[in-house]
Amino acid sequence: MNCPFNYKDCKKKNQKLFANLGKLPRVDVLLSKKDLKKKEVLKPLKAFFCKKCFLVQHPIYTDPKDIFKDDYIYYSSTVKSWVKHCKIFVHKNIKRFSLTKNSFVVEVASNDGYLLQHFVKKKIPCLGIEPSSGVINEAKKKGVETLNEFYNYKSAKKIVKNYSKADLIVANNVLAHIPNLKEFILSSILLLKDNGIIAIEFPHLLNLIRNKQFDTIYDEHYFYFSLSSIKEIFKYYGLVIFDTEELKTHGGSLRIYVKKKGSEINKITPRINKVLKKEKNNKLNLLSGYLNFQKQILLIKKESLNFLKKQKSNGKKIIAFGAAHKASTFLNFCKINTNLISHVVDDTKIKIGKFMPLSRIPVVDQKFILKFKPDLIVILVWNLKKEVIQKLKYIRKWNGKFITFIPKLEIF
Repeated sequence: MNCPFNYKDCKKKNQKLFANLGKLPRVDVLLSKKDLKKKEVLKPLKAFFCKKCFLVQHPIYTDPKDIFKDDYIYYSSTVKSWVKHCKIFVHKNIKRFSLTKNSFVVEVASNDGYLLQHFVKKKIPCLGIEPSSGVINEAKKKGVETLNEFYNYKSAKKIVKNYSKADLIVANNVLAHIPNLKEFILSSILLLKDNGIIAIEFPHLLNLIRNKQFDTIYDEHYFYFSLSSIKEIFKYYGLVIFDTEELKTHGGSLRIYVKKKGSEINKITPRINKVLKKEKNNKLNLLSGYLNFQKQILLIKKESLNFLKKQKSNGKKIIAFGAAHKASTFLNFCKINTNLISHVVDDTKIKIGKFMPLSRIPVVDQKFILKFKPDLIVILVWNLKKEVIQKLKYIRKWNGKFITFIPKLEIF
């Protein structure tokens, strides 16, 4: 396989439409009251797959430098289950890779120190690299040293010069946000020790397709990976995936462990072939595995709208939970606004008092639920369904119910 693995270079004749979500706004910007008077910029969001390398991707609509700024609205530590997930990862890999006070760990897109804080507590030297200065202030409170920069060849060179090469590079849910995969890989090769490890987590394309998770497609996510596509990408640059784990996070993710081709330690595990076989069984190596996705998501749109309209006509009070990026994609693709969902509840302080892009639905705090007593709460962050239901179980007192629409309509 000889494919450059990016939208610009994949020949047009190799690109096939995977999903057309219509004209959508940026998902990372919630609106202020002043913004409501302005016209929003909408761009057509179409994702394609390459029939040669089967990498799902879309054109770069938004420059990362315009996204990851001071007021970036995602704080990883607000999701307790995610922090717990990362704590387990840290403790497990300290043991697995014999990390000590003489080791050095670097996390790409370290956000508010949600993961590296656990290395700090174990007194293992670590460094975060994060372009959004707002979340870095929270990382400092956790004792996590962080460089306020984008991860690229220049910053990797600086880390090697001023700190050390890394025994472990961690990149959780960031690879899809990096438009230049080549630069990420070459930067990591420079930063990594000869026997070092790169641990990467990303939502698994297999689950995106199988569970119709179209709302995880948005302007910030340039790529959507299967194990088979990412394996070929790393192989192209002389890196080897030696292990993988299937995770429940973010609707079903993969964690891959990568090493340099010349490294003799960390033998390839049978789990690699197990996941590759599963992908093959689900036709991710064939055109037919991708061509039906658009039809399926249009059915979800139709079903969601019909359900909400019926409930509204019956006088039901409907709100939603989770002013997340995926919520913006779902609401705007389905053309849902305040006529159907009056408010979106969220626990992140920076989001309260703002409005969802395009749909203009106001974002409120959890206290609103007790005052409003909604009949139905649509869980837009379906990947945190159990956590949300447990947290808001008090709505049962007035016979309130929870709804999810992905992968199908369910009432709880």
